[in-house]
Amino acid sequence: MTAVENQAHPTRNTTDQNDQNYRESLADRFSKVFDNEWRSAFEGLQMGGCTGEKAINELCKLVKVSN
Repeated sequence: MTAVENQAHPTRNTTDQNDQNYRESLADRFSKVFDNEWRSAFEGLQMGGCTGEKAINELCKLVKVSN
């Protein structure tokens, strides 16, 4: 969509206040995921022989796949 089209439809670029991402920032959500889930997964991957970098890459793949 072009900038001109966006101006013709101003509501398309407004944030939906019912959207979960509006009410709770993504940073907060990822922080909760890390605290509740990823820390254990990260430690488990490292105990299984993954380096820290490899463990992070594997966890990042999960985010990309789940999207």
